[in-house]
Amino acid sequence: MTFNKTTEISDFLDTILEPELKNILDAIHTSSGYFKLPDESHVLESPLEVSKIVALSANKYAVATRFAGIARARYKIAEANYKYKFRTSLGDGKNASEREAKAMESAQEEYEQMILLEAIVELAESIESSCRIASESARRMLLGSQQTQYADSRFDRHVESLTANDYTPF
Repeated sequence: MTFNKTTEISDFLDTILEPELKNILDAIHTSSGYFKLPDESHVLESPLEVSKIVALSANKYAVATRFAGIARARYKIAEANYKYKFRTSLGDGKNASEREAKAMESAQEEYEQMILLEAIVELAESIESSCRIASESARRMLLGSQQTQYADSRFDRHVESLTANDYTPF
């Protein structure tokens, strides 16, 4: 793959990464949160309402997973760019430390970009993990809600079939 193709891929990933990062940062700044964990009040809702929570949390998890994957890919490209620039900048110098100092100076911009993207990857993986937990919690709530509904319907059927003789002592 040529340098030009790497730049094209990098630019393409940036166009996807930047809007999603902006959405996440906006959600964090407005304190509305990027996602919400289900709470105990949702357990008493109907399975249909809990299914909506499951769908929303699954969608957030899919978006977070995509964001994390794109961030990791973009970081790999930035890391490769930094290493390439560093290696090609190792030029003349009296000793190895002098050559490395010159190479570090010339690759400073690539290094800063790599560090920034590494932080974005950490953020993305954290959000991905949190969204996975929220999605799994919502699915477990749906299961609990359905089981409660089944138990209620069994109880209602059983109560209707009871007679006064069922309550006599032995």
